[in-house]
Amino acid sequence: MIHREKRGDRSRSAIGVRSVERALRLLEQLSAGDGATLSQLALETRLSVSTCHRLLTTLQSHGFVQFERNGSQWMIGHRTLAVGVAFSRVRDLVGIAHHVMSRLARETGELVNLGTMTDNDIVFLHRIDPRRSGASSPAARPAIPAHCSSIGKAILSTLHDDAVREDMAGRPLLPLTERSITRQRQLLADLRHSRDRGFALDDEENTVGLRCVAAPIFDEFRRPKAAVSIAASAGRLNNEQVAILGRMVAASASEITAACGGSAPKGSWRAS
Repeated sequence: MIHREKRGDRSRSAIGVRSVERALRLLEQLSAGDGATLSQLALETRLSVSTCHRLLTTLQSHGFVQFERNGSQWMIGHRTLAVGVAFSRVRDLVGIAHHVMSRLARETGELVNLGTMTDNDIVFLHRIDPRRSGASSPAARPAIPAHCSSIGKAILSTLHDDAVREDMAGRPLLPLTERSITRQRQLLADLRHSRDRGFALDDEENTVGLRCVAAPIFDEFRRPKAAVSIAASAGRLNNEQVAILGRMVAASASEITAACGGSAPKGSWRAS
């Protein structure tokens, strides 16, 4: 049965998008200076005073802006700083990982990716393709479920089984190919195997004809922050090559971890 979006749903959705756009305009304006009054913001963003005030109070409730009563000015809030710090960490990680990834791509002749996990989906941060000059930020693409990705499984394998169960609670393991893992028990067994051998494998579980190996990168608190992977056609990446490239990607992940000031959990990948 095809679900048809009702006119009222479309209208509410459009209103929501417009509100987000206007809120972002306010944040951009505030970030350009040391603060502004309500009337100044309304003038600069071409919004009504009432709309500005409504959006600002909403942003204030989430910590993205704050009101300085003495000067009657609105200013950037602490949550905006946290977002900036998070971006800085990602930028620094990419910068540190680039050299190691470039060398790994040259030595293997295969595509090398850097990615992290958000809400059990994989976000790619950096890519080195030895067949092309330079590096790239992977183009936007639909989210990849962690259980269908070598990067996702490398990160999940650092967690205790109970933590994985909690993360996956209420989330069906939907398949992307016929080889995708769809049962929690099977996924947990695969993650344990990943810990034992030191790298995770995506065996055509994301894309038919593509195999990937990945290993996790840890922060200073011994927590997984990202993973680095090698992707190749299933024809080139046979079982023997999986073992060889798996050890290489694990060594590269360890090198990036050390360069970032991170440390792997003692004794195993399991995060405390």
